[in-house]
Amino acid sequence: MWHTSAMAPTEMTVFEKDPSAGLNAAVAAELRAERSAQKMTIDILAARSGIPKRTLLRLLNAERGVTLASLFAIASALTVDVVVIVQRAEERLARDEEGAVGAGSVTALPTSRRVGPAMATVGDAPGWGEDVVADDSVPYAAHTVEMSAADEAEMMEESP
Repeated sequence: MWHTSAMAPTEMTVFEKDPSAGLNAAVAAELRAERSAQKMTIDILAARSGIPKRTLLRLLNAERGVTLASLFAIASALTVDVVVIVQRAEERLARDEEGAVGAGSVTALPTSRRVGPAMATVGDAPGWGEDVVADDSVPYAAHTVEMSAADEAEMMEESP
């Protein structure tokens, strides 16, 4: 292959060397998801695609690069258009990259101002008993709040 100073190596080189990363891994994940959604066994997929079982497992687990030939064979066996698999893989890759940007950040958990009947009795245990002011920025309360009998009855009616 000819290289000029204008042809710098791209990220694609990294993906080719590491099949468990990038688009290859995303394609493998989409193929696994489609196989799972169709409840198709590996044995059946191997037979329909004409790809040996061991090779198929390595492709689906992103241990080996997915070639166009193997992608077409697997997609055909799954009766899914190759374009659909690649589009889903690109979307997955974009979501994964967006998630990596926020890596290490904390996502606020939903909070509730009510406590269940079991938690209402925890307040009777030694060491507990201070009321807690509800604060939506706290994912959970370290102490319990007292619950009226009416609230407890209402909660029991709402539970399945």
